[in-house]
Parts: sequence; structure tokens; C-alpha cells
Amino acid sequence: MALLKAILFDARVPLSDAAPGVDDRLAAVLDAAVSLDPSRRPTCARAFAESLRPFLGLQVG
Repeated sequence: MALLKAILFDARVPLSDAAPGVDDRLAAVLDAAVSLDPSRRPTCARAFAESLRPFLGLQVG
């Protein structure tokens, strides 16, 4: 039950803290996608996909 409560209510660790090498702009898109605040999340899968489009050619590492 504690895990479920944490998933539903606890603040998320920003991706840039968990994975410092991730591009800050990409981290912001992904952080918004998992936000507890629905107004920060993409409105639909298409909007999320479009927000990821600029990172398709991003080099990792």
C-alpha cells in the first residue's frame, strides 16, 4: 500500500537530478509527462509525441 501511495501522491524526482546527462529540454518534456499536476501533462498521446519530435536525432552520452 505504501508503494501505491508513493506513486500516486509523492513528488517526483526531476529527471535531471536522477540522470544528470539527459538534455535539460528533454528532461522538462518527460518531467511534465509524469507530473502529478494534470495541467502540466500533455493533453493526448499525439501532443506528447510532438513534444518528443525535436529529440529524435539527439545524441545520447
